[in-house]
Amino acid sequence: MSETESEEIEEIEEVEEEVSESDEQMEVDEDPQEEPALEIVVEMNTPFLFLKREALEQEQQKLVKSLMSELYINHDDACTILMQFMWKKDRLMDEYFKDVDKFGIAYGIVPRAEETLGTDDSEMTTCPICYEDYPLRDMIHLICNHVFCRPCFTGHVINAFEQGHTCISTRCPMDGCNLIIPQSLFESFLNISDATKYHHYWQANYIESMHDLSYCTRPDCLYVAQKKQLINDVVCPCGTRYCFRCHRDAHSPCTCIMVEDWDALVQKNSENYNWIRQNTKPCPGCKRPIEKNKGCNYMRCAKCQYEFCWVCLHSWKTHNDHFTCVTPPDKIKKLDADNGPMLDYGQHYHDHWIEEKKSLEFAVKQKTEVKSRREEYCRLTKQAFAESFFVGDAVDLLIDARSMLMNSYIFAYYSRDKKELFEWYQGDLQAQTEKLSFETERPVAEIERFKMVILVNQTRDFLDRLKSLFQGGKIDL
Repeated sequence: MSETESEEIEEIEEVEEEVSESDEQMEVDEDPQEEPALEIVVEMNTPFLFLKREALEQEQQKLVKSLMSELYINHDDACTILMQFMWKKDRLMDEYFKDVDKFGIAYGIVPRAEETLGTDDSEMTTCPICYEDYPLRDMIHLICNHVFCRPCFTGHVINAFEQGHTCISTRCPMDGCNLIIPQSLFESFLNISDATKYHHYWQANYIESMHDLSYCTRPDCLYVAQKKQLINDVVCPCGTRYCFRCHRDAHSPCTCIMVEDWDALVQKNSENYNWIRQNTKPCPGCKRPIEKNKGCNYMRCAKCQYEFCWVCLHSWKTHNDHFTCVTPPDKIKKLDADNGPMLDYGQHYHDHWIEEKKSLEFAVKQKTEVKSRREEYCRLTKQAFAESFFVGDAVDLLIDARSMLMNSYIFAYYSRDKKELFEWYQGDLQAQTEKLSFETERPVAEIERFKMVILVNQTRDFLDRLKSLFQGGKIDL
């Protein structure tokens, strides 16, 4: 063995020892019974800190209670006005002292007034929505002194809830009334599941008001990311990868605007494709889609001048009648997917994007099998579980590389800056990623630790090199 190879092996062993120690520490931290409820959960050399939602909820309630004690208002009113001021108490107090008397009306917590509807519970009152008469005791009374029958008010609440997170600012059904329905009253008309979701809407509103916080896109995740650096791709402890800013799937190196435009472009062209498939046929000569706009079956392609029959797609030379096709039914050409039109919106980039998207989905599926593969490897090699860390590292890196490659094709479609250098680095990462992918799919009994560690290090180098184009400002986003 040469001196260079010996040094390389020693370096790899040192890296393995460091990652192994980190892996053992992670396994201890993953025990939910040992996680501190109100502390930072993860701070592993990432651009983000991860906080428990429980900790943020306590901070939110602490803010609500402080406002309740200062303005002598109830919990519902405190939440309502804090929500409208993006949970900025200082701004709220400044506005409050500008005009104390009008503040409650302006922000939907109408000052309580004496009941003016009478005291006889049996008195009949008309619902202003359905115009049916009900006993006063069966009506829903709001603090603005508007009353509604229970079926109508329930429908109003349910309809608002179905609109999503905007339901936390639902107002009184009476036209022109500024009252925001109190949180506790709104929640009382929801079932347990919907009430939990409604509660999450309030918490999400609080998190969104903090510019350095972003909640995980996985609905049942308990973590919230806090940004430390100017990087937007979040890898949550739950495994979800998302963009800090737009909450789509992580899309580095693309900007949020690029991804938004790409999604719109794909959707638009998908609709165009369906229309073309339903209303046109491909020219048998050049495959260009042609629409028939007259009753005659005779067609001549404007591009290649090929003459053919609209019904059977055979050459017009075999036909005599412009309105009747003489080709036997079993000889009529069948249209299939291969005869479909090609859409000119960067088909090269779109096709590669689709393939990488499928590969990424497969890599994410592999992630769910990592634990069982590690256990099997340890059983076969009779090593401690921590020694199999490289199996998980390979899949994690594969996901990172697939995600970068998938989004790099979107970037390439919109970018015209230094394309040659970018595509060179992109091609190198593509080739190396395929090698790593092949190794991660091997049966566990065929896994070679040394070979996989080398591949992981090489792939990471290619990935970091491509990332450096954007992080170092060599390519303008």
